[in-house]
Amino acid sequence: MSISTASFSFVCDVVRTESAIVLNAGKEYLVESRLIPLAKAAGHTDVDSYVAELQSRRNPAALRAVVEALTTNETSWFRDADPFNTLKTTVFPTLAKSRPSRQLRVWSAACSSGQEAYSISMVAS
Repeated sequence: MSISTASFSFVCDVVRTESAIVLNAGKEYLVESRLIPLAKAAGHTDVDSYVAELQSRRNPAALRAVVEALTTNETSWFRDADPFNTLKTTVFPTLAKSRPSRQLRVWSAACSSGQEAYSISMVAS
């Protein structure tokens, strides 16, 4: 069984509100696969009934568990090449032209061991 549109929309809203992560259409498979273990642990046979409980109870701990289940808890050098390519080919050159005499500061939020920040620094050099 796949997650309903209404359940997916609710989960997307929770994740966006709590973490600023945007889950686009097409990620239903990801949401369902990550939430099945939480649903079963809460005594549900499917994700939709689990999400219905989340909607009715609004338990902060359960909502945090949903967000945690949907976040990537992995760090590595140049993880996900596309953002680094965009920084190198578009973002940094545009910033350099528009503010040539100013120092650039980059904030890498929630990087566990720093590889993301160092990867950004290497791309900027």
